[in-house]
Amino acid sequence: METLKGREDGDASTRWPAADDAALRAAIARGVEPAIAEFYRRFIDLLIAIARRHGVPAGERRSRAAEFLDDTALRLADARHRAPRSLVAYLATSFRRRLGMD
Repeated sequence: METLKGREDGDASTRWPAADDAALRAAIARGVEPAIAEFYRRFIDLLIAIARRHGVPAGERRSRAAEFLDDTALRLADARHRAPRSLVAYLATSFRRRLGMD
C-alpha cells in the first residue's frame, strides 16, 4: 500500500465519492487508491489540530499526522484488526496516545 504523505491534493477524478466510515474502511482494505487519499484528506486537519494542542512544533505537525495516518491505514487494511465503531474517535484517541508517549 502506498503511503499517504503528499496525497492530500488530488483532482476531482481521483477523489473517492462521499462515503460513510465503514465504506471508506472497506475500500482502504481493498487498496483502492482514491479511498486511501480520501482517508488522508478527511482526517489530516483534525490530527494537525490535535498535534498543535499537544505542543508539537509547527514544522512537525503535518508529518507526524501523516505518519500516523499511514500506520492506521495499514492497520485498518489488516483483516485481523477489529474495525472501530467511530473512526474519528478512534483516530483522535489513538493519535493523542501516540503523542503522549513521545
